[in-house]
Amino acid sequence: MPMPSPSGTQSRLPSTSWTLLTVAAGEYGEDSLAARQEFLSRYLRPVDAYIRGILRRRGADDSQADHLSIAFFEEKIFDPTLLRAADPARGRFRDLLKQALRFYVSTSLRKIDPIADGTRPDESVWDKIPDPVEPIEDVVGREFDSAWVRALLARTLDRVAETCARKQQQVHYDLFIARYLSGSEKPPSWNDLARRYEVTGESPGKAARELAETAKRHFRETIWELLIDELGSEVLAAQELEALKAFV
Repeated sequence: MPMPSPSGTQSRLPSTSWTLLTVAAGEYGEDSLAARQEFLSRYLRPVDAYIRGILRRRGADDSQADHLSIAFFEEKIFDPTLLRAADPARGRFRDLLKQALRFYVSTSLRKIDPIADGTRPDESVWDKIPDPVEPIEDVVGREFDSAWVRALLARTLDRVAETCARKQQQVHYDLFIARYLSGSEKPPSWNDLARRYEVTGESPGKAARELAETAKRHFRETIWELLIDELGSEVLAAQELEALKAFV
C-alpha cells in the first residue's frame, strides 16, 4: 500500500474522520493516497494496539497484529464497496471502528488463513454492528483510546514544532518540551532551563517561562484545531478535550 508524502495535497483534504475516509476509499489517485496516509497517521497505532489486545486476551500470538492491522485497512476500511454501510449517524467513529475490529479479528482467527474472512463483496463489517452503537469500555478499548491519544499528541507536537520553526521560535519549543514533557516526576526549574538554553535578562527564569508559554499556547491551539478537524464540531471537540485529561 504505497503512501507518498501528502505535500501540498494535505491542505485540500477533508478533515473529519468520516469525510477523510470517503476520500481515502475513493478512486485511486493523489488525493486518495494522501487521505490514506493521513487516515493511517490517525488510526494505525490505535488499531494495532487494539488488535494486539484482543489477540492477547484470547491467548493468540500477537505477532499477527501488524499483518492484520494493514489487512484491516486495505480490506475493510479503504474498500469503497464495504464503506457504503459505514454511516456517521450510527455513532462516534472510534466506537464503530472498535466494533468493526472485533468482528474482523474474531472472523480472521476462525480461518486457516487469518486474513481471509470470507466476506462477500456486498457485505461489510459495519453491517454486523448493533444499532445504536455502544462504546466498548473494557481494557482493550482503553488500549485503543490510549494509542489514539498518543497518536494525536504526536501529530500535535509535530505541528507545534513546525509552527515554532516557521516563527523562529526553536528555543520556545525546546523549553516547552524540556519543562512539560521531560518524563521526570519533578521537572527542571525555570532557572535551570534558562541556564541550559542560555536565556538571559534581568530574570532569566521568568523569561524562560514566558518563552515556553508561547509554545504552550501553540500546543493548545493546535490540539483544539485537530480535534475540531477530526470531529467536525466545537461541542464534540470540547467533550473530547475533557476526556483527554484521563489519559495525560
